[in-house]
Amino acid sequence: MTAPAVRPDRPRRKNHSVIPGFGLTLGLTTVWLSLIVLVPLSTVFVRSAGMGLDSFMEAAFSPRSLAAYAVSFGTSFIAALVNATFGLLTAWFRLDPWYGGIRLVERQGKALLVKDSEGLQIVRGELP
Repeated sequence: MTAPAVRPDRPRRKNHSVIPGFGLTLGLTTVWLSLIVLVPLSTVFVRSAGMGLDSFMEAAFSPRSLAAYAVSFGTSFIAALVNATFGLLTAWFRLDPWYGGIRLVERQGKALLVKDSEGLQIVRGELP
């Protein structure tokens, strides 16, 4: 028996991606990112480069700009504190949910949920 002949004029099959349309999606995302974010941001740099150092410092340290900086950095600091708090609580309860949860409730002397060999039990009173 002879092996089947390979036809050189036949185009080879292209490797297909796991994510169909990835190239098109990445291209559209890059275009929209450029139009919405990068073009306006570049105008800020071009405009600030066109003014002198004195006028730039006057604009950057005006009372209105300082108030905008305070609001921006203040709210981002508050958001970071909230994120750190809930992130720490989430990590703590994800790693050891029953120890952490029951220890918090035991300090109060009462429990709402207790885990035993049968599963969860609802307890409304003193811990056993």
